[in-house]
Amino acid sequence: LSVVGGTIYATGGKSRYEDDQTYSSVESYTEERGWRIETYMEMTQEREGHCSVALKTRLLVIGGSVQSSVFDTVQAFDTENLSQGWVSLRSMTIGRSGHACQAALYQGEEGIFVSGGRNDASASVEFYRPESDTWANIASLNIGRQYHSMTVASDQLVVAGGNTEGAGWSSVEMFNGSHWLVTTHLLEGRRNHAAVSVPSNFYSC
Repeated sequence: LSVVGGTIYATGGKSRYEDDQTYSSVESYTEERGWRIETYMEMTQEREGHCSVALKTRLLVIGGSVQSSVFDTVQAFDTENLSQGWVSLRSMTIGRSGHACQAALYQGEEGIFVSGGRNDASASVEFYRPESDTWANIASLNIGRQYHSMTVASDQLVVAGGNTEGAGWSSVEMFNGSHWLVTTHLLEGRRNHAAVSVPSNFYSC
C-alpha cells in the first residue's frame, strides 16, 4: 500500500493460491467513499512481489514477478495527470521480487531505497534518484533478505526480518549513511510481515 495525498493505493498482487491469478488492477481508498477499482490505472503488466512508493503526486511500482519471470522494471503514475497513464522509468540494476522499498533522503537528495529480494539481489541495495532518473548501487546488507520490511525511524533507514532459502531472520539493520549495522533483533524471526514508523508523539498516556 502507498499513500498519495489523502488516497491509499493497492497495486497488483495475487488471488487465492488455488486460482493462481496475478493482477494488474489498482484499487484506491478514501475515508469518504471506501475502496474502488481504478479502471484508468490498470497497470501495463501483472505484478506480484513488487513494492510501491509515493513520490509527491506520483505512484511508483517497482520490480515484482509473474510465475518465474522476475522484473527489473519501474513504472510511475502521476495522480494529477491521469491522461498520461503509466510511464516507464529507468529500470533497476537487477530484477527483484519479494524486496522492500522506502522513500527517504540519501546524500541530501530525496529518492527511493530498494533492498534485497529473490533472484540474485538478496543482499544488494540500490538508490533511485528521481531528478536524473538513475539507479546507483550502495552498501549491501549484512545478510541476504527477501520478504523483509524497510521503514524510517529517527531519520534513519531500518530493515528487519525476512528470510533467505528458508532461514528466517530476526535481525534488524540500520543504515548510517555509508554502511549497514545490525543494531537489534526481533524476538522472533519474521518474513512477509509489515512494519510502520509511528511518530513519538502519536500516542499520549
